[in-house]
Amino acid sequence: MNDNEFIKKFDAERIIDKSEGLREADKDFLRALAEEVMEYQKEYLGYIEKNVTDSIQHGEINNIISTIVIKKGESVPDGFFTVSDFDEECKNIVFAEREISDVPSDSFFCRAIINGTEERELKLTRTDVLVRSEKKIADIFKAYNISAPYVYSPFARRAFIINDECIDPEHSEIEFCDKDLFVGEMYRNVQFIPSSKLSRYVLVTVNGQNFFRFKNVDEHSFMIADGDDADISFIKHSSEKCVDILAEDCETLDIGISMAEIKSVSENIKGQFTNAVRNEIINPVRIRTKADIVLAVKKYYPYPEEYAGCSQKTNGCTIKDYPNGYKYNYSGGLSIGLANKNYCYLKFEKKQDDIFFEDRVNCFISFMRYNYPEFYWVGVR
Repeated sequence: MNDNEFIKKFDAERIIDKSEGLREADKDFLRALAEEVMEYQKEYLGYIEKNVTDSIQHGEINNIISTIVIKKGESVPDGFFTVSDFDEECKNIVFAEREISDVPSDSFFCRAIINGTEERELKLTRTDVLVRSEKKIADIFKAYNISAPYVYSPFARRAFIINDECIDPEHSEIEFCDKDLFVGEMYRNVQFIPSSKLSRYVLVTVNGQNFFRFKNVDEHSFMIADGDDADISFIKHSSEKCVDILAEDCETLDIGISMAEIKSVSENIKGQFTNAVRNEIINPVRIRTKADIVLAVKKYYPYPEEYAGCSQKTNGCTIKDYPNGYKYNYSGGLSIGLANKNYCYLKFEKKQDDIFFEDRVNCFISFMRYNYPEFYWVGVR
Protein backbone atom coordinates (compact mmCIF):
# COMPACT_ATOMS: atom_id res chain seq x y z
CA MET A 1 0.00 0.00 0.00
CA ASN A 2 1.51 3.36 -0.99
CA ASP A 3 1.12 6.63 0.93
CA ASN A 4 -1.81 7.85 -1.16
CA GLU A 5 -3.71 4.59 -0.68
CA PHE A 6 -3.09 4.75 3.08
CA ILE A 7 -4.38 8.33 3.35
CA LYS A 8 -7.35 7.53 1.13
CA LYS A 9 -8.31 4.49 3.18
CA PHE A 10 -7.76 6.39 6.44
CA ASP A 11 -9.93 9.34 5.37
CA ALA A 12 -12.75 7.41 3.71
CA GLU A 13 -13.15 4.44 6.01
CA ARG A 14 -11.98 5.47 9.43
CA ILE A 15 -13.31 9.01 9.47
CA ILE A 16 -16.34 8.99 7.17
CA ASP A 17 -17.76 5.51 7.70
CA LYS A 18 -17.34 5.60 11.47
CA SER A 19 -18.74 9.10 11.91
CA GLU A 20 -22.02 9.08 13.78
CA GLY A 21 -24.95 11.34 12.95
CA LEU A 22 -24.14 11.63 9.22
CA ARG A 23 -26.71 10.75 6.63
CA GLU A 24 -25.67 8.38 3.88
CA ALA A 25 -25.96 11.21 1.36
CA ASP A 26 -23.51 13.29 3.42
CA LYS A 27 -21.10 10.37 3.57
CA ASP A 28 -21.30 9.96 -0.22
CA PHE A 29 -20.52 13.66 -0.63
CA LEU A 30 -17.48 13.42 1.70
CA ARG A 31 -16.22 10.31 -0.12
CA ALA A 32 -16.41 12.14 -3.45
CA LEU A 33 -14.68 15.17 -1.94
CA ALA A 34 -11.92 12.98 -0.52
CA GLU A 35 -11.39 11.44 -3.96
CA GLU A 36 -10.96 14.91 -5.50
CA VAL A 37 -8.58 16.02 -2.77
CA MET A 38 -6.46 12.89 -3.24
CA GLU A 39 -6.34 13.41 -7.00
CA TYR A 40 -5.24 17.03 -6.51
CA GLN A 41 -2.63 15.93 -3.98
CA LYS A 42 -1.27 13.35 -6.40
CA GLU A 43 -0.92 15.92 -9.19
CA TYR A 44 0.63 18.53 -6.88
CA LEU A 45 3.18 16.10 -5.43
CA GLY A 46 4.11 15.13 -8.97
CA TYR A 47 4.66 18.80 -9.79
CA ILE A 48 6.87 19.27 -6.70
CA GLU A 49 8.86 16.12 -7.48
CA LYS A 50 9.52 17.26 -11.05
CA ASN A 51 10.69 20.72 -9.99
CA VAL A 52 12.88 19.37 -7.21
CA THR A 53 14.43 16.86 -9.63
CA ASP A 54 15.06 19.57 -12.22
CA SER A 55 16.69 21.75 -9.56
CA ILE A 56 18.93 18.92 -8.35
CA GLN A 57 20.02 18.07 -11.88
CA HIS A 58 20.87 21.68 -12.64
CA GLY A 59 22.65 22.28 -9.38
CA GLU A 60 24.54 19.05 -8.84
CA ILE A 61 24.62 16.20 -11.31
CA ASN A 62 26.18 18.30 -14.09
CA ASN A 63 28.82 19.92 -11.91
CA ILE A 64 31.20 17.23 -10.65
CA ILE A 65 34.63 18.67 -9.90
CA SER A 66 37.44 16.12 -10.11
CA THR A 67 40.94 16.75 -8.79
CA ILE A 68 44.01 14.63 -9.43
CA VAL A 69 47.73 14.86 -8.68
CA ILE A 70 50.10 13.62 -11.38
CA LYS A 71 53.67 12.69 -10.50
CA LYS A 72 56.33 14.42 -12.53
CA GLY A 73 56.90 12.66 -15.84
CA GLU A 74 53.57 10.79 -15.88
CA SER A 75 50.83 11.40 -18.45
CA VAL A 76 47.76 13.51 -17.73
CA PRO A 77 44.32 11.94 -18.33
CA ASP A 78 42.00 13.54 -20.86
CA GLY A 79 39.79 16.33 -19.58
CA PHE A 80 42.16 17.59 -16.87
CA PHE A 81 43.86 21.00 -16.80
CA THR A 82 46.75 22.18 -14.67
CA VAL A 83 46.00 24.29 -11.61
CA SER A 84 49.24 26.21 -12.30
CA ASP A 85 47.21 28.29 -14.75
CA PHE A 86 46.11 30.15 -11.60
CA ASP A 87 49.58 30.66 -10.22
CA GLU A 88 53.09 29.65 -11.31
CA GLU A 89 53.75 28.68 -7.68
CA CYS A 90 51.44 25.69 -8.21
CA LYS A 91 54.15 24.00 -10.30
CA ASN A 92 56.64 21.46 -8.93
CA ILE A 93 54.91 20.95 -5.61
CA VAL A 94 56.10 18.25 -3.23
CA PHE A 95 53.21 16.14 -1.96
CA ALA A 96 53.16 14.03 1.20
CA GLU A 97 51.19 10.83 0.63
CA ARG A 98 50.51 10.08 4.29
CA GLU A 99 47.84 10.46 6.97
CA ILE A 100 46.92 14.12 7.41
CA SER A 101 47.77 13.86 11.12
CA ASP A 102 51.33 12.92 10.11
CA VAL A 103 51.77 15.91 7.80
CA PRO A 104 54.11 18.54 9.34
CA SER A 105 52.32 21.78 10.13
CA ASP A 106 55.10 24.02 8.83
CA SER A 107 58.61 23.14 7.65
CA PHE A 108 60.72 20.01 7.94
CA PHE A 109 63.95 18.58 6.58
CA CYS A 110 64.31 15.42 4.50
CA ARG A 111 66.95 13.76 2.38
CA ALA A 112 66.72 13.35 -1.36
CA ILE A 113 68.84 12.19 -4.30
CA ILE A 114 69.24 14.89 -6.96
CA ASN A 115 69.62 13.85 -10.63
CA GLY A 116 70.46 10.31 -9.57
CA THR A 117 73.86 11.15 -8.05
CA GLU A 118 73.91 13.78 -5.30
CA GLU A 119 72.28 13.11 -1.95
CA ARG A 120 71.48 16.17 0.11
CA GLU A 121 69.16 17.49 2.78
CA LEU A 122 66.27 19.63 1.61
CA LYS A 123 63.98 21.94 3.53
CA LEU A 124 60.29 21.59 2.67
CA THR A 125 57.80 24.28 3.69
CA ARG A 126 54.07 23.76 3.70
CA THR A 127 52.13 25.92 1.23
CA ASP A 128 48.48 26.84 0.87
CA VAL A 129 48.79 27.90 -2.77
CA LEU A 130 46.63 25.00 -3.98
CA VAL A 131 43.99 25.70 -1.33
CA ARG A 132 43.85 29.34 -2.44
CA SER A 133 43.34 28.21 -6.03
CA GLU A 134 40.06 26.58 -4.94
CA LYS A 135 38.43 29.98 -4.35
CA LYS A 136 37.54 30.36 -8.02
CA ILE A 137 35.67 27.04 -7.90
CA ALA A 138 33.91 28.05 -4.68
CA ASP A 139 32.86 31.35 -6.27
CA ILE A 140 31.16 29.47 -9.10
CA PHE A 141 29.13 27.31 -6.73
CA LYS A 142 28.10 30.31 -4.64
CA ALA A 143 27.22 32.52 -7.62
CA TYR A 144 24.98 29.86 -9.16
CA ASN A 145 23.56 28.59 -5.86
CA ILE A 146 24.78 25.04 -6.40
CA SER A 147 24.01 22.98 -3.31
CA ALA A 148 26.96 20.62 -3.09
CA PRO A 149 30.52 20.58 -1.73
CA TYR A 150 32.46 22.58 -4.32
CA VAL A 151 35.61 20.46 -4.18
CA TYR A 152 37.22 17.58 -2.30
CA SER A 153 40.98 17.89 -2.53
CA PRO A 154 43.06 16.14 0.18
CA PHE A 155 46.40 16.61 -1.60
CA ALA A 156 45.98 20.40 -1.65
CA ARG A 157 46.39 20.13 2.12
CA ARG A 158 49.55 17.99 1.82
CA ALA A 159 51.54 20.38 -0.38
CA PHE A 160 55.08 21.66 0.18
CA ILE A 161 57.62 23.75 -1.68
CA ILE A 162 61.38 23.20 -1.74
CA ASN A 163 63.35 25.94 0.02
CA ASP A 164 66.75 25.52 -1.60
CA GLU A 165 68.11 28.07 -4.08
CA CYS A 166 70.53 25.49 -5.46
CA ILE A 167 67.75 23.17 -6.58
CA ASP A 168 65.60 23.88 -9.63
CA PRO A 169 62.65 21.45 -9.33
CA GLU A 170 61.58 22.28 -12.89
CA HIS A 171 64.77 20.87 -14.40
CA SER A 172 65.95 18.44 -11.73
CA GLU A 173 65.11 14.83 -11.01
CA ILE A 174 64.37 14.52 -7.30
CA GLU A 175 63.93 11.20 -5.54
CA PHE A 176 63.10 11.48 -1.87
CA CYS A 177 64.42 8.95 0.61
CA ASP A 178 60.98 9.07 2.26
CA LYS A 179 58.97 7.14 -0.31
CA ASP A 180 55.71 8.91 0.57
CA LEU A 181 57.11 12.21 -0.78
CA PHE A 182 57.05 13.02 -4.49
CA VAL A 183 57.14 15.97 -6.89
CA GLY A 184 53.97 16.47 -8.87
CA GLU A 185 51.35 18.82 -10.20
CA MET A 186 47.65 19.19 -9.48
CA TYR A 187 44.99 19.09 -12.20
CA ARG A 188 41.22 19.64 -12.26
CA ASN A 189 38.58 18.94 -14.87
CA VAL A 190 37.93 22.67 -15.18
CA GLN A 191 39.12 24.78 -18.10
CA PHE A 192 39.08 28.55 -17.69
CA ILE A 193 38.56 30.58 -20.86
CA PRO A 194 39.58 34.25 -20.66
CA SER A 195 37.28 37.07 -21.76
CA SER A 196 39.46 37.72 -24.82
CA LYS A 197 38.41 34.36 -26.27
CA LEU A 198 34.70 34.67 -25.52
CA SER A 199 32.03 35.81 -27.94
CA ARG A 200 30.74 39.36 -27.43
CA TYR A 201 27.74 39.79 -25.16
CA VAL A 202 24.52 41.44 -26.34
CA LEU A 203 22.22 43.85 -24.52
CA VAL A 204 18.72 42.44 -24.03
CA THR A 205 15.59 43.64 -22.22
CA VAL A 206 13.53 41.22 -20.13
CA ASN A 207 10.37 42.51 -18.41
CA GLY A 208 11.62 46.07 -18.70
CA GLN A 209 15.04 45.29 -17.22
CA ASN A 210 18.28 45.39 -19.22
CA PHE A 211 20.75 42.51 -19.12
CA PHE A 212 24.08 41.69 -20.69
CA ARG A 213 23.56 38.29 -22.31
CA PHE A 214 26.26 35.74 -23.14
CA LYS A 215 25.05 33.14 -25.63
CA ASN A 216 26.10 29.55 -26.36
CA VAL A 217 26.79 28.70 -22.71
CA ASP A 218 26.01 25.03 -22.18
CA GLU A 219 24.98 23.32 -18.94
CA HIS A 220 28.58 22.51 -18.01
CA SER A 221 29.86 26.08 -18.45
CA PHE A 222 29.65 29.10 -16.16
CA MET A 223 30.41 32.78 -16.63
CA ILE A 224 32.42 34.21 -13.73
CA ALA A 225 33.73 37.65 -12.81
CA ASP A 226 37.45 38.34 -12.86
CA GLY A 227 38.81 39.79 -9.63
CA ASP A 228 37.95 39.30 -5.98
CA ASP A 229 35.95 42.50 -5.55
CA ALA A 230 33.36 41.86 -8.24
CA ASP A 231 29.80 41.59 -6.92
CA ILE A 232 27.73 40.28 -9.81
CA SER A 233 24.59 38.16 -9.98
CA PHE A 234 24.46 35.63 -12.80
CA ILE A 235 21.19 34.22 -14.15
CA LYS A 236 21.67 31.01 -16.08
CA HIS A 237 19.04 29.84 -18.56
CA SER A 238 19.99 26.24 -19.32
CA SER A 239 17.18 25.69 -21.83
CA GLU A 240 18.30 28.72 -23.87
CA LYS A 241 22.03 28.12 -23.31
CA CYS A 242 22.72 31.66 -22.14
CA VAL A 243 23.72 33.62 -19.05
CA ASP A 244 22.38 37.08 -18.14
CA ILE A 245 24.06 39.75 -16.03
CA LEU A 246 22.02 42.67 -14.69
CA ALA A 247 22.98 45.81 -16.67
CA GLU A 248 21.99 48.40 -14.02
CA ASP A 249 21.52 51.26 -16.50
CA CYS A 250 24.91 50.69 -18.15
CA GLU A 251 25.40 50.09 -21.87
CA THR A 252 28.76 48.37 -21.52
CA LEU A 253 30.09 45.77 -19.11
CA ASP A 254 33.03 47.38 -17.32
CA ILE A 255 34.37 44.28 -15.59
CA GLY A 256 36.25 41.28 -16.92
CA ILE A 257 34.20 38.12 -17.44
CA SER A 258 35.68 34.68 -18.08
CA MET A 259 34.12 31.27 -18.48
CA ALA A 260 34.71 28.01 -16.64
CA GLU A 261 33.99 24.78 -18.50
CA ILE A 262 33.60 21.66 -16.37
CA LYS A 263 34.73 18.71 -18.45
CA SER A 264 33.33 15.20 -18.19
CA VAL A 265 36.01 12.69 -17.20
CA SER A 266 35.99 8.94 -16.69
CA GLU A 267 35.00 7.66 -13.27
CA ASN A 268 37.59 4.90 -13.62
CA ILE A 269 40.65 7.17 -13.46
CA LYS A 270 42.67 6.05 -10.46
CA GLY A 271 43.67 8.63 -7.87
CA GLN A 272 41.06 11.29 -8.55
CA PHE A 273 38.96 12.94 -5.85
CA THR A 274 35.49 14.25 -6.65
CA ASN A 275 32.72 16.26 -5.00
CA ALA A 276 30.08 13.91 -6.45
CA VAL A 277 26.85 13.55 -4.47
CA ARG A 278 24.01 11.04 -4.68
CA ASN A 279 21.25 12.83 -6.55
CA GLU A 280 18.74 10.08 -5.84
CA ILE A 281 18.82 11.09 -2.16
CA ILE A 282 16.64 14.09 -1.34
CA ASN A 283 18.44 17.08 0.11
CA PRO A 284 17.13 17.97 3.61
CA VAL A 285 16.40 21.70 3.65
CA ARG A 286 17.00 21.87 7.40
CA ILE A 287 18.21 19.42 10.01
CA ARG A 288 15.40 18.67 12.47
CA THR A 289 15.77 14.97 13.24
CA LYS A 290 18.37 12.22 13.24
CA ALA A 291 16.75 10.95 10.05
CA ASP A 292 17.67 14.26 8.36
CA ILE A 293 21.29 13.75 9.41
CA VAL A 294 21.24 10.26 7.88
CA LEU A 295 19.90 11.75 4.64
CA ALA A 296 22.69 14.34 4.59
CA VAL A 297 25.31 11.66 5.22
CA LYS A 298 23.94 9.44 2.46
CA LYS A 299 23.82 12.34 0.03
CA TYR A 300 27.14 14.07 0.68
CA TYR A 301 29.54 11.68 2.45
CA PRO A 302 31.66 9.46 0.13
CA TYR A 303 31.29 6.30 2.25
CA PRO A 304 27.98 6.44 4.20
CA GLU A 305 28.74 3.07 5.77
CA GLU A 306 31.41 4.82 7.86
CA TYR A 307 28.76 6.88 9.69
CA ALA A 308 28.15 5.46 13.19
CA GLY A 309 25.59 7.83 14.71
CA CYS A 310 25.22 11.23 16.35
CA SER A 311 24.91 12.71 19.84
CA GLN A 312 25.02 16.02 21.70
CA LYS A 313 27.84 14.76 23.90
CA THR A 314 30.74 12.52 23.06
CA ASN A 315 33.44 10.44 24.66
CA GLY A 316 35.05 9.83 21.29
CA CYS A 317 38.22 11.28 19.85
CA THR A 318 37.58 14.54 18.02
CA ILE A 319 38.78 14.61 14.43
CA LYS A 320 40.83 17.79 14.24
CA ASP A 321 39.97 20.50 11.74
CA TYR A 322 42.52 21.50 9.15
CA PRO A 323 44.77 24.36 10.29
CA ASN A 324 43.76 27.91 9.41
CA GLY A 325 44.58 28.55 5.78
CA TYR A 326 43.90 24.93 4.79
CA LYS A 327 40.20 24.69 5.60
CA TYR A 328 37.57 24.53 2.89
CA ASN A 329 36.26 27.89 1.77
CA TYR A 330 32.99 27.52 3.70
CA SER A 331 34.66 28.11 7.04
CA GLY A 332 34.84 31.91 7.13
CA GLY A 333 32.53 33.53 9.66
CA LEU A 334 30.99 30.29 10.89
CA SER A 335 32.25 30.87 14.43
CA ILE A 336 29.87 33.83 14.80
CA GLY A 337 27.38 33.02 17.54
CA LEU A 338 29.19 29.77 18.24
CA ALA A 339 28.63 29.99 21.99
CA ASN A 340 24.86 29.93 21.44
CA LYS A 341 24.81 26.99 19.04
CA ASN A 342 23.94 23.41 19.85
CA TYR A 343 26.85 21.08 19.25
CA CYS A 344 26.19 17.91 17.29
CA TYR A 345 28.85 15.20 17.23
CA LEU A 346 28.90 12.89 14.22
CA LYS A 347 30.77 9.64 14.73
CA PHE A 348 32.58 7.89 11.89
CA GLU A 349 34.39 4.56 11.81
CA LYS A 350 37.05 3.96 9.20
CA LYS A 351 35.99 1.24 6.75
CA GLN A 352 38.22 1.97 3.74
CA ASP A 353 41.90 1.02 3.75
CA ASP A 354 43.35 4.40 2.82
CA ILE A 355 44.99 7.47 4.35
CA PHE A 356 42.15 9.89 3.63
CA PHE A 357 39.62 9.01 6.35
CA GLU A 358 40.07 12.25 8.31
CA ASP A 359 40.03 14.24 5.06
CA ARG A 360 36.64 12.82 4.13
CA VAL A 361 35.23 13.73 7.53
CA ASN A 362 36.78 17.21 7.45
CA CYS A 363 35.34 17.99 4.02
CA PHE A 364 31.88 16.73 5.04
CA ILE A 365 31.87 18.56 8.39
CA SER A 366 32.91 21.81 6.69
CA PHE A 367 30.00 21.55 4.28
CA MET A 368 27.56 20.68 7.07
CA ARG A 369 28.62 23.78 9.05
CA TYR A 370 28.01 25.89 5.95
CA ASN A 371 24.81 24.27 4.70
CA TYR A 372 23.18 23.59 8.09
CA PRO A 373 24.40 26.36 10.44
CA GLU A 374 21.64 25.68 12.99
CA PHE A 375 24.14 23.27 14.63
CA TYR A 376 27.87 23.32 15.14
CA TRP A 377 29.00 20.03 13.68
CA VAL A 378 32.00 18.11 15.02
CA GLY A 379 33.43 14.88 13.65
CA VAL A 380 34.56 12.18 16.07
CA ARG A 381 35.89 8.66 15.71
